[in-house]
Amino acid sequence: MFTTNHFYHRIIRKNVIAFGNLFKNITLLKYNIENTEEFGRQTVPLSYGGKENFVSRLFAEPELAKATQIQLPRMSFEMTSLSYDATRKLSKFNTSTKANPGNANTVSKIYGPVPYNMGFELNLYVRNVEDGTQIIEQILPFFSPDYVITLNYLDGYNIALDVPVTLDTVDYIPEFEGPDTTTRILLWTLTFTMKTFFFASEINSGVGSKIIRKAIANTYTYTSNTSTNTKVSNIVITPDPSTANIDSDYGFTETILTFPDIP
Repeated sequence: MFTTNHFYHRIIRKNVIAFGNLFKNITLLKYNIENTEEFGRQTVPLSYGGKENFVSRLFAEPELAKATQIQLPRMSFEMTSLSYDATRKLSKFNTSTKANPGNANTVSKIYGPVPYNMGFELNLYVRNVEDGTQIIEQILPFFSPDYVITLNYLDGYNIALDVPVTLDTVDYIPEFEGPDTTTRILLWTLTFTMKTFFFASEINSGVGSKIIRKAIANTYTYTSNTSTNTKVSNIVITPDPSTANIDSDYGFTETILTFPDIP
């Protein structure tokens, strides 16, 4: 619709994975009844899915005698919204470049990113209050109210942007209103906003995208009574080494010629 140059940077996928990675290593410890000695620990399982769908799985097929069932505690998360953020708008002409594979003398470029807010919901399912509070206390201290992660958005481009993840709300439901069952589920729901970015397609203009390896500047003096310009210096700047490309570590060589040696 907008371009014939197909592109897919997997940005939504990368953001979803980054958000899930924040909570994948939360550990629950079990103590004896006196709360003095640990007798077990587990990493709380995390999966992608909505709250309603996940609870439906917990209560599925109640008439069947199952050898196993979904064990609690567990966590699930899902992306819930996507909206443009005008407060973080940047100029799209802040371009980034990269060397083209197989031809280091040419480059591709991509325009600056467009800011969007992604909404996420994290749900925690537990059987008792103590398990829920233990897990929640491993999350809340890191959000004040945001936690910043760094994402590499585009392959080949040196674009690593800081992405704040803001904790918006924390809700606790002592008894989830699910089907009539003897199974008790306590539910915590946390909502987040991830301030991310999207990029359009990259531009490769062929001959027009060649790397500049030589810059020339001439300076003149103006004589008013004769209305003439007289060249007084010639400045030539080249990279050192001269074969440097966009990814090289290089310096510059500056050559300055003055009258009467000006070409």
